[in-house]
Amino acid sequence: MSEKPKVVFDTQILLRAAINRKSICGKLVFDLKDRYQIIFSEEIRKEIEDVWNRSELRTKFTQITD
Repeated sequence: MSEKPKVVFDTQILLRAAINRKSICGKLVFDLKDRYQIIFSEEIRKEIEDVWNRSELRTKFTQITD
């Protein structure tokens, strides 16, 4: 069996996927997740955590949960 390709998604892709699972980003992140191995750098992880925890974002997009 061949190794799955490694991919890096930036914060914008992950945020859009969380907001709308039926979007292209949502399909990539959720529906096709068995086709790749996701890779995170510490910098991307910190940025995702920062953006995810912004109160104005969570107020506007209530579908974003922990």
